[in-house]
Amino acid sequence: LFRKYLNYTDDARKLVQEAEIRSALMQDVLEASLCYMRAVDLVRILIRLAIVVVFTIQGSPRSWWILVLMPAVMACWVYLRGWVYLHACEAEDHWHLEIDKDI
Repeated sequence: LFRKYLNYTDDARKLVQEAEIRSALMQDVLEASLCYMRAVDLVRILIRLAIVVVFTIQGSPRSWWILVLMPAVMACWVYLRGWVYLHACEAEDHWHLEIDKDI
């Protein structure tokens, strides 16, 4: 893996810390694969949601307002509370990087 993707010169190798390379190999690859699996799960959920919406509209056309209101409320919640989640994720990433440097 190092030879194929990390063809650094000697000067460039000195600039990169060993902990960063170790983190990239061990954790970032795992995170990338988990993100891919989550994206596949998201697509599957969106397809299910589209099927539910179609059947709901076909069964009760007057229920369209509920189908509009619920995602709007959810979007407001994410807008108001999303920064808390992002801040917690950034703090956790910083903590993991500090541990990798100690190892």
